[in-house]
Amino acid sequence: MIYRTNIFSKLIKTFLRDGKYSKSSKIFYELLFRLYKLKRKDPNFIVITALFNMSPLTRVSSKERSNLLLNAEQSLAIAFRCLSRMKRQSNKKNSYNKIISEELIKAYGKGKHTLPNYYWEDITKS
Repeated sequence: MIYRTNIFSKLIKTFLRDGKYSKSSKIFYELLFRLYKLKRKDPNFIVITALFNMSPLTRVSSKERSNLLLNAEQSLAIAFRCLSRMKRQSNKKNSYNKIISEELIKAYGKGKHTLPNYYWEDITKS
């Protein structure tokens, strides 16, 4: 598995920007799809699902995309909570959770005002 800071940083930035098709977005879409197919039962799966749903290359109607973006935003908020709790764990098995958590905070933190306050209250308390 590839859980490197630079990979996830690029992946998150690719899928959280305006959604224009590019060679890099295609590459990251392929990586994302591979990760998505693994269907791991951990907070990363929530993140991967959210990013997959937000991908500009996922073929859905504009109405469906709006719903998916809303669901993805909520999924990312839930993932934030899970990952921020896991961030305190120091064993090597969960080290990639710390990386993803940090990258999500960097990449997604600017959109904080668009989520209901209770999501962020839970995150800051943990």
